[in-house]
Amino acid sequence: MAGWIDTAGLLSGLAMLALAGAGLGEARAEELVPAEVVVHEGRDLPELDEELDTGALEAAELRLLSVNIWGVPYPFSRPFHARRAAVVDLIAETDPDLVAMQEVFRRWVGMRKLKEALGPDRRLHRAEDGAQSRRERRRDSGLVTVVRKGRKPEDGHNNRLLELFPKNLDETLADKGVQRFDLLADNGAVVPVFNLHLIAGGSGFRQGPRRAQVEQMLEEMVSPTTGPAVMVGDFNLEPPGPGACEEGDGWEEDWHLDCGTEALIREAGFRDAAVVISRRTGLPLASTHVGGSTARYDRVYVRDGGGWCLDVVDLAVLTHEDAGEPDPLGLSDHKPLLVDLRVRSCSAEEALARLGVRSPG
Repeated sequence: MAGWIDTAGLLSGLAMLALAGAGLGEARAEELVPAEVVVHEGRDLPELDEELDTGALEAAELRLLSVNIWGVPYPFSRPFHARRAAVVDLIAETDPDLVAMQEVFRRWVGMRKLKEALGPDRRLHRAEDGAQSRRERRRDSGLVTVVRKGRKPEDGHNNRLLELFPKNLDETLADKGVQRFDLLADNGAVVPVFNLHLIAGGSGFRQGPRRAQVEQMLEEMVSPTTGPAVMVGDFNLEPPGPGACEEGDGWEEDWHLDCGTEALIREAGFRDAAVVISRRTGLPLASTHVGGSTARYDRVYVRDGGGWCLDVVDLAVLTHEDAGEPDPLGLSDHKPLLVDLRVRSCSAEEALARLGVRSPG
C-alpha cells in the first residue's frame, strides 16, 4: 500500500501513521530524509489558543494540498495511468479541503478516470471549464482545483482562469496561468485560492517572463480582492539561498529578477507560509524538489484582509513511499506541499502588524 510521510517531522500525526503502514522504524525513516527539509508542528499565534478555547474568537481550520503531478508525456515522465492511484491515495490520506494541482494536461491525463477515482465527495474543476470563450476553452493550462463537497460558496467567484504572458518560445507543453477558486470556511469566511503555474528556469531569460507573469497576476486577478487570500502552486522561483535576496548580501546578478519577484509578492501583503514556520521554529526552509537540490519551487503565500486573518498552523513537504521503498518519482518530480491554515476574525491593526514576515530567499 502506498504511504505518505512528511520529510522532517509530523503533521497532525500523518507521518506516524504512514511510517507504521510502511513498516519503517524511526532510524530507517531518518536515513530516507534529506536533512535540509523542514516539516514540523507550530502555531502562527500560540497566544490565541486560550481565547479560542473560551469561544472569544471565531475560527475555522482549512487544509490545502498543492501537487504538480508531472503531467508531461512519456518518455519525459512515467505514464500518468501508472501514477493515478498514487495521486488518489495522496488526496485520501491527507484529506484536504482543497487540492491545487498543476500539469494535469488533458492531452496526457485521463480526466474522466481521475474524476471517477476521486469519488462523490470531491469535485474536480479544470480551469478551462470556467472559460468565457471557445478560444479559452481550447487552452490547456494543466490547472485543476479539487474541492471537498460543501466548501464551494454559492456566490463565490469560482473557477476563473487568467492566461499569463509573456511566454518563451520553447514553452510548448503548457499555457501558463492562474486559476481562482473561492473556498468556504466553516465560520462563513470566503477565502479566494489562486492556483498557479509560472514559467520555469533559472536564467534571466526565464526570470524576466516569470516576474512579468507575477505582476500581471497581482494586477488583474489578486489585487482586486480585498479579503483573505492564498496563492499556491508551482512558482518555479529560484533565488540562490537563504539571505541571498537581502540588500547588500552580494547575490549574483543572474538571480536579481527572482529576488524582485519575491519582493513584489510581499509588497502585495502576502506572507510565505514556509518562512512563517521556519522563523517560528528556527528550522531551515523546506525543499519541494525531487533530486537533492534545496529549491522551493512549490509555495504557499497567505494574506489577511477584510476583517479576517489567516494563521499558518502547520506545513509539510511529503515524500511518497511505494511498497515500503522510497520512490520520490512514483508520483512526480515535485514533492507535494500540505498546509494547515486557520481563518479567524481579526483587527486591521493585527493584520498590518504581521506584514513584517519576509522571505529570506
